[in-house]
Amino acid sequence: LAATRDAMNENNKARIIPELNSDSSSSSDDEREHFNKEQADVKRSMMRYGRPITSNTMRVSYYIKIIAFSAAMIAIPLELVLRNIFLDSDGEKNMIVNFQKTFPGEFFTVLCKIIVVFGEVLLIEALAVFIYLFADPLIGFKSSLVTFFGVFFIAFIKLIYQIPRPYWKYMDIEGKLCNFDFSGPSDHAFLSTFFYSYNIIIFSKYSEERKPKLVMLLLILNAVLVVMIAFSMNFLGNTFLFESLVGIIYGSLYCILCISLDSEIHTL
Repeated sequence: LAATRDAMNENNKARIIPELNSDSSSSSDDEREHFNKEQADVKRSMMRYGRPITSNTMRVSYYIKIIAFSAAMIAIPLELVLRNIFLDSDGEKNMIVNFQKTFPGEFFTVLCKIIVVFGEVLLIEALAVFIYLFADPLIGFKSSLVTFFGVFFIAFIKLIYQIPRPYWKYMDIEGKLCNFDFSGPSDHAFLSTFFYSYNIIIFSKYSEERKPKLVMLLLILNAVLVVMIAFSMNFLGNTFLFESLVGIIYGSLYCILCISLDSEIHTL
């Protein structure tokens, strides 16, 4: 009986050990599968919403902050000086008149109108919504939020300045693109400077692969676009060049401010 009992115990042990190994292997496979699923979800979330924000993710160089602070201090005095130089004299009036006489054809007018579209409020707002729906919802939401505040800001500044458009002030200037709001600071220059630069930098910061050369190239192309918009608005008789310059300064300052406060905007 003792020998039989020992043999039965050995058989039970031999049967139980493979079962334990099988359960352990099955549990290990389940854990591995669960881990892989979590990693896939995290990767998919990072691709869709961007990586988590830390306190130093959007840190802006102190040199840039110093430049921005200095520009903010001189923006309004600079605008007043430029207004006295250009608006209260016939210097820019003669420049716009000669500009329009140099290119009298319809082709150049249509080309300038197409260029100006890239700084239109409706297009900028549509692009922000497009980013939210089809690119990255988190970046799209933040881009829309800061863009709408920027539109309200520049509209408020226009109501304070109440600068007439060139073709309102001078009969010699042909108004090729009629607008019924005040001229300066230029909202086209402001929005094209801020919106495109902001999204280029934010997408670069959130991207898993940093491409500084590509970012620099895009920022240079954006600067070229802003200059083309400024001269196009000038040719169309809609905005003085100094108003575009002030709009570029405000747009650059607003872009730096939004990037500096990105962590705070992220928690809204």
